[in-house]
Amino acid sequence: MENYSHEQIQYQPETGMLFEIYDTDGFFNSKHWHNGLEIIYLIAGGMTLNISESNYMLKPGGFIVVNSKTIHSVICREKGRHLLLQIPYEILEKSISNIDIIKFNCYSAPAASDGNGNNAGVRETLEKLKSLFEAPRDDGYILMFNSLVYELLYKLVKG
Repeated sequence: MENYSHEQIQYQPETGMLFEIYDTDGFFNSKHWHNGLEIIYLIAGGMTLNISESNYMLKPGGFIVVNSKTIHSVICREKGRHLLLQIPYEILEKSISNIDIIKFNCYSAPAASDGNGNNAGVRETLEKLKSLFEAPRDDGYILMFNSLVYELLYKLVKG
């Protein structure tokens, strides 16, 4: 039987979530799980995720949602850039009444291949989050960040 690590996420004090854009020269994150929801939006490069024994390849403009308590691993064999948003289970639980029975099935290749409006809407909100991250932080940053996170959650729930 394989042993998977329980990744302990260090959430940022100002948001209560983990929100970063990473520039990497490649990396490997072995099989693990965590309580929060994880969303990866690929800006540059390529990335492969293994989620519950299925492989998903991300290219620029693609994104994926990893459900809470789902075993997954990530490999990036090249230079890349990605946005990472991790939302703690406690926030999900307060905001989504039936979070324990919801499983988001959300994977999207680049924008050109979107077959439905929901993926385009999710991508649009991820782009807004990317722009917010890259902009100078002002007094309204936390308000806008929270607004976009809840917009993103709404779009995922409405699927």
